[in-house]
Amino acid sequence: MLWHNILIDLKLLVTEDEIRINTLWRVLQMRGFIDGETHKLTAWGRSLVAAIKNLDTEDESLIIPLYIALELYRMKALKPDNFTPSFSGAPVRGSGAFITVLNVTFTDLCR
Repeated sequence: MLWHNILIDLKLLVTEDEIRINTLWRVLQMRGFIDGETHKLTAWGRSLVAAIKNLDTEDESLIIPLYIALELYRMKALKPDNFTPSFSGAPVRGSGAFITVLNVTFTDLCR
């Protein structure tokens, strides 16, 4: 009888949406976007929300690449520098202008 009462009192995740939302919440919490004690957004969480709100499209498929770009920026792996040295006379991969824009945007959001 005691176990029956305990199981009734537990609030288990039942629907697919509850499981997805809880999983997303835990990942964001573990990655430092949400504070574990206060359950509020950290500076990184606020920058992620601001970046998502500033997307010019309603296409939700851009949220994951945006999250990955922010994680790469946090690890200092996303930067305007070339990953390999340039050789004179050969075609270059471009100026890195797009990454510079991301760098400026994320730097401004994290202030």
